[in-house]
Amino acid sequence: MASAVPLPEPAAASSSAAPSASSGLLDAMRRDLGITASQAEERLSAEKAATAVEKTARQAAGGAYGGSWYEPSTGRLVVAVTDRAKESAARALGADTRLVRHSAAALDRAAARLDTLRAPTGVAGWHVDRRINSVVVTVVRTEREAPAVRAFVDRARAGGPVTVAETAQAPRTYAAGTVGGDPYYTGNVRCSIGFSVYGGFVTAGHCGQAGAAVSS
Repeated sequence: MASAVPLPEPAAASSSAAPSASSGLLDAMRRDLGITASQAEERLSAEKAATAVEKTARQAAGGAYGGSWYEPSTGRLVVAVTDRAKESAARALGADTRLVRHSAAALDRAAARLDTLRAPTGVAGWHVDRRINSVVVTVVRTEREAPAVRAFVDRARAGGPVTVAETAQAPRTYAAGTVGGDPYYTGNVRCSIGFSVYGGFVTAGHCGQAGAAVSS
């Protein structure tokens, strides 16, 4: 959801060219992705190469740009385009391509229209998914057939490409006093809260291990 053209590899993937990364970040990647430290460094190098290509590839695609993302299985950037004639330009820059129906601008407009609607409680949220070239509306499974939810989905589909996904329950806010962006400390090191979750908050992998004591 592409024709394979590699990004620059040998130099980018070598350990000598790998971007410097904290031991905390490498530990988090090893733990969460199930890879070795060497593989984590290679992935960071590949992601850095993909990032360098992305801006130019977006410009080359112009109005046909449908989005882009890093593909871990290939270690390359994928650029979606709505015009086959634009594929060669993206490939020449070192990206894989995928032909899609809707441009990134069209998807963003569809999502912006949803932002103006009042959603019923059975709708958990929505977001743009470039990989599937659609706006994803997430609904609570037990309320999918509720009249208000069905009416919302119908209005959403009338405004653009929409895919419906299900969730067990709508998101709830926990730890009201824990606010994203607020500082906290591990010893004398200052870090920032990402966002609150049940039982605590999420933060950067290099700011400590799960369950570590912090102060604020």
